[in-house]
Amino acid sequence: MANFFSFTRAAHICIVIYIAMLMFHFALIVGAGLLDVIPTKIVWGGRLASQIQLVLFEAIALVITAACLFFTLIKAGYLPISPLRRVSHFAMWVMFVYFLFNTVGNLAAPTVIEKSMSLVAALLSVSSLRMALEKS
Repeated sequence: MANFFSFTRAAHICIVIYIAMLMFHFALIVGAGLLDVIPTKIVWGGRLASQIQLVLFEAIALVITAACLFFTLIKAGYLPISPLRRVSHFAMWVMFVYFLFNTVGNLAAPTVIEKSMSLVAALLSVSSLRMALEKS
């Protein structure tokens, strides 16, 4: 796996996806939560009942995504915060499991948009695994 899918490639994939996800979640907060131009039925499996609920869920997703980006940047060596190197290594394993379950959850979602996000979650899961396998 190391030769086929390098640590650096996995890190870059994660970083690009996390930045895109941050922009997506922010756009949903502004577009659906504040401006009410995006229907709540097309996100979160169509299960959200109100704009307030959407803003809350998206804010939580924004924080989780930012944390994933933060630990990925540390693990990849772009943020040289030595005391958090071991934590970032553990975080890669947590992210691997989280995105593995997220892939399954997205596949079971009722909307096509959520189902298509399973590909992104699967890519993040595999990339997180590759980064976790790398010694700190």
